[in-house]
Amino acid sequence: MTEFDWTPPGNADDCFDLIEPLEVLYDFDGPGLFTFTWRTGLYLACFCDEIPGSFRHLIVPTTNRTVRQLKEGSCAVRDALIQEQDRMWIADLDGQGRCKTLWKLTSLDFPEDVLPVEGAILTGFFAEHQAKFFKPSLNSVIDPF
Repeated sequence: MTEFDWTPPGNADDCFDLIEPLEVLYDFDGPGLFTFTWRTGLYLACFCDEIPGSFRHLIVPTTNRTVRQLKEGSCAVRDALIQEQDRMWIADLDGQGRCKTLWKLTSLDFPEDVLPVEGAILTGFFAEHQAKFFKPSLNSVIDPF
């Protein structure tokens, strides 16, 4: 993912509480893609950008099935993020995971460089070490960020 100069449109929504990673699916100098729970739901958060004093994340509701497919390499990261096209948020988090600002958006509101590369699956532990169980095509594994 590249840096971008973009401010989400619309008004800020109510914030999530403290966002603490439940399971980190991709880590590079911090959690790049992770799950967390809030109230009664499971969510997927994807790092988008670092802005002064905040870390910007795309947040979407998800399911255990989608998380499993991400780990298996049978679901592209972008596809997992845009499944709930009308339930997406951009959140600015401080260094402790507290939500400072939140915008509710749809997938049509996002510039191309906010989302991971189309067709990219996770690399790392799940793609490399679980290939014998799930048999993803390692030749097609690319870094989604």
